[in-house]
Amino acid sequence: MDEIYENKLIHYRRIENIVKNFEENEAKINESIEAIRRKSKSDNASIGPANDILRYFYTLEQQYQSDDKRLLCLSILATLILAQLLGGDLTDIKTEIFLPLIGILSQNQQHKEFRIIFLDRLHKKCPYTVPLYPKRQSTMNDKQYLEAIGYIEKQDGDQRRLETETEFLNRMNGLIRLFCKLLVSRGPPFDKDLAFAWKWFSDVLNLPPKSNITSVLIRVFLEEAGKMMMNVYQTQFPKIINAIQLQYLPRLEKQTSDDQMARLRLTLDNFHK
Repeated sequence: MDEIYENKLIHYRRIENIVKNFEENEAKINESIEAIRRKSKSDNASIGPANDILRYFYTLEQQYQSDDKRLLCLSILATLILAQLLGGDLTDIKTEIFLPLIGILSQNQQHKEFRIIFLDRLHKKCPYTVPLYPKRQSTMNDKQYLEAIGYIEKQDGDQRRLETETEFLNRMNGLIRLFCKLLVSRGPPFDKDLAFAWKWFSDVLNLPPKSNITSVLIRVFLEEAGKMMMNVYQTQFPKIINAIQLQYLPRLEKQTSDDQMARLRLTLDNFHK
């Protein structure tokens, strides 16, 4: 288990360092970017289906032609896409817009770095998509630990507070669902077959379960990818489903709420109909 964790952590840090190099001068041009953002909002011309995001990217790209600033544009675009999922609501309309957009940019040779940048942004907002469960360090208080595992602060009237567990799980649900849809899209940023999806799901099941979030990971993956995995891995995947029900659920239910377990069991039951 520790070896899996360490390998994922190394992978996560490597991607993080790549993107960090792209953004060293970000602070220096924040003022210019904000001016461009205001200009793009006032411009009603449409250049594509995702008007605000695409227009913003187009304006930035035209403004900044150097390579480092082009990479910064890609980073901002990835952030804007993920910002649409702050409430965890990955609707059909958003899927129709974002999945092709992510795929096109990931395979575009002019913007080939977008794949790394987008996945880095996604992993930062939701480390469970690595999959990685951040460990609690001895120096962390409760608030610091919750922030380390992905909780964010929200404005509540005149006060700021950490989101509730329900809000956190809803937001993670949207990010995990987007990731799983990409896993089985059979195109960039992943491979054309489902080998990576198989490996990713195996890694999830090989990690010790964590309260509630593990049930969300398994359930969302099965909802988005389960049928396709069954069709491709007709012999092996049913064995995975049985192993989850017979061996994994008893471990998981000890630290998972009743409602999350009920939703997961319902999803698993669909594979026996």
